Amino acid sequence: MSQSHSHSTSPLFRPTQIALLLGLTSTFWHLPAQAENLDWVWQPQADSPSYCAGGYQPKNYTFLGDDQAIHTDSDSSEYANGITTLSGNVVVQQGNQRMHSETINLDSNTGIISVDEAVEIRRPGLLITADKGTFDTDRGQSVLQGAQLVRFDADMRAQADTVSLHDDDTMVMENGRFSFCPPGDNTWYIDSQRIDILPAEGFGEAHNAVLKLGGVPIFYLPWLSFPIDDQRRTGFLYPRLSTSSSNGIYLATPYYFNLAPQYDAVVTPHFREHRGLYVTTEGRLLSDAGQHNSNLLWSVDDKKSTANRWYMDYQFSGQLSDQLSADIKLARASDIALFNDYDYGSDLADSNKVSSQISFAYTSNSQVMDKAVVGATKHQQLTTATPSYDLLPYVSLQGGKQLADKSKWQYAFNYTNFKRANSALTGMSKINGQRLHLTPSISQQWRNSYSYTQATAQLPISLYALDDTPSGIDSSPTRGLYQLSLDSGLYFDRALANGASQTLEPRLYWTYTPYKNQDDLPIFDTSTIGKPLYQINRFNGPDRIGDDHRVTLGASSRVLTPAGQQKARYSIAQMYYLADRKVALSHASTTSNETSSPIYGQMDYQFNAQLSSTLSVDWEPSSGKTEALSANLRYQASNNQIVNVNYTETGTDRQSQASIMWPISANWTAFVQQKQDLDSSTTLDEIVGLEYANCCWKTRLVNRTWVDSNNKEEHGVFIELELKGLGDKDTRLFGTGDAELNEFMESITGYNERFN
Repeated sequence: MSQSHSHSTSPLFRPTQIALLLGLTSTFWHLPAQAENLDWVWQPQADSPSYCAGGYQPKNYTFLGDDQAIHTDSDSSEYANGITTLSGNVVVQQGNQRMHSETINLDSNTGIISVDEAVEIRRPGLLITADKGTFDTDRGQSVLQGAQLVRFDADMRAQADTVSLHDDDTMVMENGRFSFCPPGDNTWYIDSQRIDILPAEGFGEAHNAVLKLGGVPIFYLPWLSFPIDDQRRTGFLYPRLSTSSSNGIYLATPYYFNLAPQYDAVVTPHFREHRGLYVTTEGRLLSDAGQHNSNLLWSVDDKKSTANRWYMDYQFSGQLSDQLSADIKLARASDIALFNDYDYGSDLADSNKVSSQISFAYTSNSQVMDKAVVGATKHQQLTTATPSYDLLPYVSLQGGKQLADKSKWQYAFNYTNFKRANSALTGMSKINGQRLHLTPSISQQWRNSYSYTQATAQLPISLYALDDTPSGIDSSPTRGLYQLSLDSGLYFDRALANGASQTLEPRLYWTYTPYKNQDDLPIFDTSTIGKPLYQINRFNGPDRIGDDHRVTLGASSRVLTPAGQQKARYSIAQMYYLADRKVALSHASTTSNETSSPIYGQMDYQFNAQLSSTLSVDWEPSSGKTEALSANLRYQASNNQIVNVNYTETGTDRQSQASIMWPISANWTAFVQQKQDLDSSTTLDEIVGLEYANCCWKTRLVNRTWVDSNNKEEHGVFIELELKGLGDKDTRLFGTGDAELNEFMESITGYNERFN
């Protein structure tokens, strides 16, 4: 029997998107719903991880869309005194809502639809089941008793004593509970006396929200605001709770401010049991030019220090115009220890200082300049270590022009003013000053399908204006040299019998730079290059131009599959010195008279899709000794089935490291790692761990023994709980020393990649 009514009313049910995430620990609480009643199917899903053999599969119904007339279908119907009673497999549809029950009463006198037994309500992406309910078609309000709902796109499920739906799409849940676990297997839940869902505003509010563990309250918030759509909303973010030997109990409760579409902020109070209370803030502003960021840490009550402790920074990176860009990073801190004391990280700080820098870059397509950069760097020294040089300011220019076919001239210009506090320094370390460095060059290239040659000549010129020079050191030294280089190579390839191909790519590099004594020049920002195989200068930075007469012979070969993928790559190179080298990274020339370098070899080989290896060797033929060796063998059957073995050897030690990450079953995964010093037969780091995961939660138990930086053996047992849709909790059970599980587990190959 089919009946159709045209009655002006609001939809019986409105869509909501509820994402309520809150960090807590494990519990076992079971909703009474059966999995099949909530469209959960216990069988592997295409997009589900291996440890979760199930997923929601919403039943496919056709909704009426914009048709707001009430359509009914039932086995039988009765009418008396304005009340129509529909019985037997009753379906009532209106728009994108579908209601199903065995008996439904439609009262035309009051406009109320009542259901006194189990009822199911569906709309796209949403399912509600209830013990009974009433639907006021005149007021557009529905009240469901003993209700459960599922939001399929979020894997979120809820239960409430009463759910009220209103014509403005709001929803009120009384005595509600939330879970992101599959039906019948919940290890945590969030309990609230009242939850308001406000779709027009894009967020929900939970009143007297309680996190429970096995029915035991763990965390309480009198009021909680949370988003129900993708828009950013002001409100509390999800708190972080952990314990460790170094911090004791740690709690952070971040609060997000959506101040405007283009700027926002997060203010986070932190409490560490062993340290005290402090606050951090993060601010962001997106302008037409670029993005502004600011950070602040402020100690409110430090139990171990009476000092006023703080850190602040401001960063901007953006394009001011089509050709002009800016990069600004400003930072200051009260002391350097606060980064360790508060586990606070900043890219602008290291172990001795906090750095600020500002630079502007201008790009041009003119014939005389390609790019110009003007900037300054200032360090706030916070320890007694030798201070770093401030750059106040620095200017760099670079440009070039194509002269003829394959011929080009280029230049690089740099001016820097180096300054640092030098009252406690002596000798050459005391020098401050200015440096102007110009490197004009000209190159000619010849290239065809099987070879290339490039000849380069350049003339690096440096001028200094120095302060606080030691006695006998010129305060205005200059240096000019010429450098020549010739880089050439050949390319051969051949077809292999199996459809693969192999290349052979020999390379010859020659460079010459005459000697000039540079002992009296300061060392502002220059370091040594370890393997300058194909580089014209063996120093990185202009304070030293290395004298050199060197030839590098090298060759590489690649094996490619028929599909063009690299199967193997081999390379070998050695430098031959045709003259002694005198210039050193010091203020006293020392002669290096080796006639050749070690032979540097590298191999990458892919045995099959799962097994690969790399080998790197630095071998000194004159002594027959290996100066450095690194070997790796990796087997990866999937992203969580990885065996990795490393061996490293230097002139002073030999170490091995082996790690295994392997699933024991669909739910259990084992982690093992051992790092050893082979010379002393000492175990440097040993990790043994197990992970259990299901559709609702994961837990890891890890035992670790390691040797710290003071050569002291430490031991710890760690447990970590990760809840679906929430955060994780890293808890130190017992042990000595300070360590964080998420940090040292990174050394197990593939561990973090599983989460990306």
